[in-house]
Amino acid sequence: MDLFSRMWQAFEYPLNPFSTERDALTTDLPLSECLARLGESLRSDQIESERHGDGTGSVSGLEVEGSTGPSSFTIHQHSPVRNLLRTEALGRLIAARQGTRIVIEFGPSRGARWFAAAALAFSAFISVVLVLRWRHDPASEWSGYSLPFAALFPPFIYGYLAASRWLTRNEAPQLLWWVRHLLDAKPLNFIE
Repeated sequence: MDLFSRMWQAFEYPLNPFSTERDALTTDLPLSECLARLGESLRSDQIESERHGDGTGSVSGLEVEGSTGPSSFTIHQHSPVRNLLRTEALGRLIAARQGTRIVIEFGPSRGARWFAAAALAFSAFISVVLVLRWRHDPASEWSGYSLPFAALFPPFIYGYLAASRWLTRNEAPQLLWWVRHLLDAKPLNFIE
C-alpha cells in the first residue's frame, strides 16, 4: 500500500462521535464455551496485570479489559491515555444449531454518547446566550467578541469530539480480531 492510500484511509473513518458499526461472527463452539473463554481470558488479563502493576494484561498481544454477562460481553482496548470516546465492543452470544452466533456493535459507550450530546447541547446554549447578549447591547466592547465566540464554540466542541473518535479508528478492527482469535470465529455474511 502506498503512502497516499494509507493517508486517505485515515480520513475515511467517520468523524461522527455517535457512530456505531455492527459485525457478526459464527463459531463452532457452544455458547457456554464462548462465555467460559471470554471470562477466563478477561480474568487472566486482570491477574496478569495485577502482577505487573499496570491495571491490564495482554492476550495475543492486545491488551483488553471488559466483562461478561449471561449471554453477552463488553470489551475495550486498554490505553494509557484516557479517551472518553474510545471504542467499546458490545457483544451478544446467540446459540445456533451448530455453535454460536456472535453479534458485536462497535462504538463509544452509551455514557460517552450522552456526554457528547450534552456537550454539543451546552455549546449551542452558550452560543444562543452570546448572540442574545450581542443583540441586547451591540455597542458594548464585550459584545464585539461574543459573535465570533458564539460562531466558533459549537464547531470547536464538535471538532474535539470528532478528533477523539478519529483517534480510536484502529480499535474496532483490533477488538474484532481479538474476539475472532479467542473464539475461533469466522465472519458471518448476513446481519439481522
